[in-house]
Amino acid sequence: MSSTVAVLTSTLQERWRANRHAAEVHHLALLVKRCPTPCNDPPCKLRAGLFIGSIESEASLAALQAAGITHILQAGAELAPSHPEQFIYKRLSVSDEEDEDLVAVLKEASEFIDEGRKSGAVLVHCAQGISRSAAVLTAYLMTHARFSFQTALSHVQQARPNADPNQGFRLQLQEFERLGCCCESWAGWDKQRFERCFKSSSVSGRRAVSGMADLIRRFHMHDVCDDDTVFCDSTVIL
Repeated sequence: MSSTVAVLTSTLQERWRANRHAAEVHHLALLVKRCPTPCNDPPCKLRAGLFIGSIESEASLAALQAAGITHILQAGAELAPSHPEQFIYKRLSVSDEEDEDLVAVLKEASEFIDEGRKSGAVLVHCAQGISRSAAVLTAYLMTHARFSFQTALSHVQQARPNADPNQGFRLQLQEFERLGCCCESWAGWDKQRFERCFKSSSVSGRRAVSGMADLIRRFHMHDVCDDDTVFCDSTVIL
């Protein structure tokens, strides 16, 4: 609690104990409610007009205004706007699950971010600012800055060190990179089928198909993975 809030709260308690006029007590209560408290997780700047954060970042009106935010992209079906009258919102119906099809929402996410950056600044956030928002922004940098998956993720992690997309999102973004970051070429995501393909292609639990990129290519080309077929040459650890 900030010192200002503490002082107002203490004054309110004193007035209440002294049985002062109800209007004065009500006025002090409103001041306590409206007084901004420090945000422990303000929006993290990724580049000009682009920020990443969590639900706490989105909830703090003062932090949003200080960052110059005008648009907010919420990566999560469970999320709701805290300030619908002050900012332009868009919500992506995506859950933080490894079998969730992230690439399916990237086009609308990218369009919203582009529009927001033209006239202001955009905050992309999920619940904790770790997985979904990081994955969306990694894909955005891959598309707009022509970064590789790893380079894009590194830039996001420099802005927000705890950024860590789940394994399913990482695998999808590697395939997205192989497809030239083209959403129209995306065939959909089925992590269970991917894992079955990987399991049947593995040898001794550690040696697998020659590189993750080749494994993903075979998966999306619907290659048949036979138990007796060995494509291996290098070690891939999921």
